[in-house]
Amino acid sequence: MIANILMTFWVLVLVVCVYFLFRNFRVWRFRDKLIDRVFQGPYWMEKMEIFDRVPYNQMALSFKPLKLESFFTPEEIEMLSK
Repeated sequence: MIANILMTFWVLVLVVCVYFLFRNFRVWRFRDKLIDRVFQGPYWMEKMEIFDRVPYNQMALSFKPLKLESFFTPEEIEMLSK
């Protein structure tokens, strides 16, 4: 009985760890593409301030989809698109 509970616990821990491993990679890739967009064109200092408002941990630990609309306001998205 205890062995089944421990096995279930470790399987759940493994699933959560694998999820966060993939989520971490996807967040890194999303932020990498976003930082490329920040440094293209003018106003990169203003864009960098917008980029810095959402920390890496907030993106990695949330269950929101990795889309600009999930983390930034429409005004900020428009500024990042310039």
